[in-house]
Amino acid sequence: MLTLGAIIWQGFAFTWHDKVHRVGGFGSWVEGDQVHQMARAGTATDTATWTTRYAVLHDVTSHSGRVTTTVEAVEQERAAFVQTLVLEGRSAVLNGFSIETLGQPKKLSELEVSVSGTPHEAGLLVTIEGALRMSCESGECGRDDAVTYEVTVHVLGLDTDTRPLEPLTNTFDYDSREPADLKRGELTTTQGLTAFRGFRFQASKVVEWLRPDDTPHLFAWNTWLQNGQANAFFAHNPAHWSNFGHTGQASITMEPVAVQGAATYCAWTSTAAFGNKHGGEDQYATAADCL
Repeated sequence: MLTLGAIIWQGFAFTWHDKVHRVGGFGSWVEGDQVHQMARAGTATDTATWTTRYAVLHDVTSHSGRVTTTVEAVEQERAAFVQTLVLEGRSAVLNGFSIETLGQPKKLSELEVSVSGTPHEAGLLVTIEGALRMSCESGECGRDDAVTYEVTVHVLGLDTDTRPLEPLTNTFDYDSREPADLKRGELTTTQGLTAFRGFRFQASKVVEWLRPDDTPHLFAWNTWLQNGQANAFFAHNPAHWSNFGHTGQASITMEPVAVQGAATYCAWTSTAAFGNKHGGEDQYATAADCL
């Protein structure tokens, strides 16, 4: 898809309202002139608040593409994948992602996505690399340890150059006896217009009195960089008596690139009810509405 002007994904902030969940589906991406947000709970409908950050880069031609991979594995297995596509342009950036279960919802242990481009006779050969690891020892997951998820990665080819920057990593302990907002990790970068080359999320198993050695549920997750600032944090539980005793560690790494050109910075926030597994509609907005 050819777009005059580039709408560049710069990450997201996400929070469930009522409770923690397994991952039936999760995604934030830009495609064409639309910004998309999606969530699926593991067992029940819940309300979520999403903010997707993006930048509108002026006077640059861009070309959007995407690849979809079906990941089949077993719990705690790190399933890696590689795909390629050809786009016009001089450089490529990550423009978002989504994961959605095709079977039993599990808990997210690791998600890694990155893109890179090399010159090609038709323009740019883009290599998309990623990995997914899911698990669940909780009673609601049953005894089925099969993992089947569909992973979609969105890519944007740009007719301008990008420059790799130093990765930004936030590694921190979390404990459900603390309010979720104390788990926020602020990262700062002095760069101007930035995009993602990739990111990696990894959460260790929690130590919990009744169910030791289990993967955390998802409650809130931020991974964004915009206008010289970056934010990364993860919360697996709200402060609730039933979650007393959960501890663990999460690590989020962002791989930014500097993009040449002037841009308008935007953020779209929506609050909506999402269904379980395959229920509920994805939320989307026209990116140019922020201008």
